Amino acid sequence: MWQEAPDEVTGRAEAPVNVPVQGDYAVWVRAKGEGELECRAGTATARGRVQSTGWAWQKLPQALTLAAGKQVITLSSNSDGLRLDLLLLTSVPGDRPVRLDDRDPVPAPVTGLKVTENTEEQVRLAWDPSPDPDLDYYSVYVGESAELVPGNATLLCSGRATAALDWGYRPGSTLFYKVVAVNKRGLASAPAALGARTPAYETATLELPAADATLSGGLALGTAKGLECAWLPEPKSNDAPRPQAAWRFTAPRAGTYYVWARYTTYDAKNVGLFWFSCSGDKRLDGTNWRLRLPCTLTRHLAGVKPGEETWFSDKMLSAYWAGPIDCVTLPAGEQTLSVGFSPTQAPNGPRLATVWLSSDPSWRPPGFDPRVDFVK
Repeated sequence: MWQEAPDEVTGRAEAPVNVPVQGDYAVWVRAKGEGELECRAGTATARGRVQSTGWAWQKLPQALTLAAGKQVITLSSNSDGLRLDLLLLTSVPGDRPVRLDDRDPVPAPVTGLKVTENTEEQVRLAWDPSPDPDLDYYSVYVGESAELVPGNATLLCSGRATAALDWGYRPGSTLFYKVVAVNKRGLASAPAALGARTPAYETATLELPAADATLSGGLALGTAKGLECAWLPEPKSNDAPRPQAAWRFTAPRAGTYYVWARYTTYDAKNVGLFWFSCSGDKRLDGTNWRLRLPCTLTRHLAGVKPGEETWFSDKMLSAYWAGPIDCVTLPAGEQTLSVGFSPTQAPNGPRLATVWLSSDPSWRPPGFDPRVDFVK
């Protein structure tokens, strides 16, 4: 009995009945909510308070005296939110309704839950469609314990599809899933559950130090802050070929490799760039990498002076026109990688100590710290 308008005070429902014999009739209603209820037939009235958090049969404390024949039973209440869906009148003492509560049946548990894909990167689940005609959606929950409790903290996804995708977990983990069916009244079935052990992720990390590189175009091997590095001692003309450090290496397994480097910057006025080329995926064919900005030693507008370099270890991330790039896909076997320098940024231009390639997305270089000590 809802107030459909703010000025409504009392909700009312009328039910025609045909009373077989005159007498006193107990009034039973199947109700949900809380409030005062009045039942009237002619001059006869029965009143009482009903209260239930779920749909349940409740008896008014007063009986209703009814004459035989057709008449109208009027139910009324001023309690907003009180809901009624069935009325039972009985003249038999001790009689009570035994009809099951079919208003809010709990959905049947999901059947056929199975893992259809299980890799280092993703797990796919599938299950049979629910036969419940009142089905609204499914909810999938995930955790690292078989005792996981369905709730917001463990919710993976909700929807009407009979499949789900999980990703972003640590390879080699044991994951537990629970799937429930939810009807249009928000009632959830008992969960269907299963576990999945994801494969361990086989990774490879390659270290390419400057000392192992083939240097060309005027590059030389030097030392800065105790690290061996490739650098350009003498500037070249703008149209000169880019000086390069190049490596030949063996990729132990096929896959996606993320590119990292340890380097020093140039200055804030003249942007320092490296150009990466790598065999395999051509996304790194001539990709330019803008070194970390803002540069730290901005007082050196002609480049960072020897002995005052700051070494950074960063993952390569190019803002190339084709989109951000930080990796290359390599087949197993012999590969080549080269890093080009600007020909004019010398002798105080960028230094390059090491390049790493790692197929582990979570790998970080030794001593890596995402924080920067901006010493001015």
